[in-house]
Amino acid sequence: MHQVRGQAEQAIAHFTVSLDTFEAMGDDRRAGHTHLILGTSYRKSGAWRSSGINYEKSLVLARAHDDLSQIGMIYLRRAETQILISDASMAMLYSRRAMRLFVRIEDPLGQADAYRTYRQAASIRSARGQDRDYLTESLSLQQKYKSPLGEAETLEVRGQLYEMKGEVDEARARYEQAFDLFQRLNAENDEKRVKDIMEQLA
Repeated sequence: MHQVRGQAEQAIAHFTVSLDTFEAMGDDRRAGHTHLILGTSYRKSGAWRSSGINYEKSLVLARAHDDLSQIGMIYLRRAETQILISDASMAMLYSRRAMRLFVRIEDPLGQADAYRTYRQAASIRSARGQDRDYLTESLSLQQKYKSPLGEAETLEVRGQLYEMKGEVDEARARYEQAFDLFQRLNAENDEKRVKDIMEQLA
């Protein structure tokens, strides 16, 4: 819940305690999962170095247990990080790695998220004429498997793409859909971000 509401500092404090407990128990698998959560929490708080350190520790533990789902999630989170710093090439690389793993383990929601991050990265590079509409793929899977947070994130990205093309009405429609979903999920930071974007649309 801390993660969804965007309360990064509270999440960091909570999961740091959890991590200490799992490490004391020698539970590497749950410690690895907790490092992943901490990596995302630190990223949301702007602590890039701490985020990267936790992702790396999570990856080491996931590989030790051959946890392909966990490895895929780490690549996905790293893709999101690269998007935030506008490193499209690395974001696409991590997205492809995540996609291969999610296809291999038949995780449709993981695939949906990887489609989304790949398309975001492609838009940074102003890529056009993609063979597949990755956002359509993502939205379809998010809806099919009932992942409203992923659906909202995908709608927001689609709104951004329409906005980049100057199609303000289409952009606003997607932002409004994303806003409604974030509001239902009590994802307060996401809700505020999308509201601010809509208010700035011409």
